[in-house]
Amino acid sequence: MYYCEVEEKKRSHRKFGSEEKMNRVAAFTLIELLIMIAIISIIAAILAPVYASAIRDSRRAVSISNMRQCGMALSLYCNDYDGYRSMPNANEAVTVLAQMPTCDPNDTWRKQGCTEVYGAPLIGSYGYVRADPGYTSDAGWQAALNSSFHVAVLASIYYASNVPAPFVGNTPDFESAACADNTRCELPDCVLKLYLDGSVKFSKEPRGTNGATILMSWNEIFMLPDSALTKQD
Repeated sequence: MYYCEVEEKKRSHRKFGSEEKMNRVAAFTLIELLIMIAIISIIAAILAPVYASAIRDSRRAVSISNMRQCGMALSLYCNDYDGYRSMPNANEAVTVLAQMPTCDPNDTWRKQGCTEVYGAPLIGSYGYVRADPGYTSDAGWQAALNSSFHVAVLASIYYASNVPAPFVGNTPDFESAACADNTRCELPDCVLKLYLDGSVKFSKEPRGTNGATILMSWNEIFMLPDSALTKQD
């Protein structure tokens, strides 16, 4: 009987030791956890810019599609009259584009979104050339068409690195509106534009001498030489 008791204790001890060893193997040490957290943090830091860039690119693709649909509507209107010389004025364009997607997905600076009316030259999110004071009259528009410049019909400023989103006031006329630092807003360094031929391009807006700031002007945005354009797919 004594022998049996000893064997039973040995078996019990081996069983307990085996369970304890299994429990130790299944657990993580503090160092292992810290290493895992560090690896996850590094991966997140690498992927975050890629993810942000992917979101920006997808929004830009939506905006390009939106602008082309708007351009098609404006083109159909012109075809019914006298070609591009009969491009609708601001009030007529609002009606023509009423059923078109005029909200840029990257337009996030208005509290109520792009449906909040800010006045000319914006129609939804996009600046419209004939809503700019320089081109509202028929004479001004004809002069633009006869110039040596590449005339943009619609413009989106929301993809510039210096987009003047935090401007103060209830007007998109940045020539008179103040930015957050109570100074006039500078010209966006890159603008997405729809042209008369239906193409959508990024334009690198000109900088001043030695990189000096050029103040925001819709006239500067709508009129630009061909050399500054980059076509978008």
